Amino acid sequence: MCARHTIALICQRLFIIQGIWGIVLTTGLLLAGYGLIEVLWGYAFVQFIAIISGYLASVAVLPRGIKPRPAFQQSVFMDIISFSSYTFLGNLVGSLVSRADKLLIGIVIGTEAVTYYQIPFTIAQMANGIIHTLVHIAFPRFTEMFSLNDRAGVLKLYRLANNLVFLLSLVIAVLLITVGDDFLTLWISAEFAQKAGVVLQVMALYFFLHSNTVVGYWVLQGAGQAKLTAFMAIAGE
Repeated sequence: MCARHTIALICQRLFIIQGIWGIVLTTGLLLAGYGLIEVLWGYAFVQFIAIISGYLASVAVLPRGIKPRPAFQQSVFMDIISFSSYTFLGNLVGSLVSRADKLLIGIVIGTEAVTYYQIPFTIAQMANGIIHTLVHIAFPRFTEMFSLNDRAGVLKLYRLANNLVFLLSLVIAVLLITVGDDFLTLWISAEFAQKAGVVLQVMALYFFLHSNTVVGYWVLQGAGQAKLTAFMAIAGE
């Protein structure tokens, strides 16, 4: 192993375990009788070491001749602005719509109905949250494959990720539909389960369908098609 790779490995490990060292140092300072100011300075020191280690590790693994210096290129800057703007627009529309439905329910049916809607919605959303988190892992890989023009790799990864998402979301949906009432009864009350059980089943079906679009979304984002995903979000909502 060459010296550059050795340095990169050491710095990388220091960067990874900085969270553990932060906890250890904080605990040690507290046990030694130090106050909040000393603990904060100690935590800041650990974070400083982590930043330096991460920088050195990044520099060490860069190909020779490539310098990690800031540079401005207008075309790249405009691509970043365009991608960020359309991604922000799509997320904004989704955020507004996710609140508009609750507002509409409160106006038409009453504020009490919002409770029987929001809690099942949150349960189904959080249950499917693991799917969205796991799919995020594939986003950098999709981006890399598109940059290398590896269409076959994109299709293979898309199929694999989509199949896994389908199976996992199906299991979650089935569990929410079949035992959702029992869960609400144990967690809140039988009366609440009687009123909100059907809502939870509907939310389970909705998030099952929604979760199976997440992989496609990240494929398009990886391809730099933020404009298309934004328009799809607006049309879909």
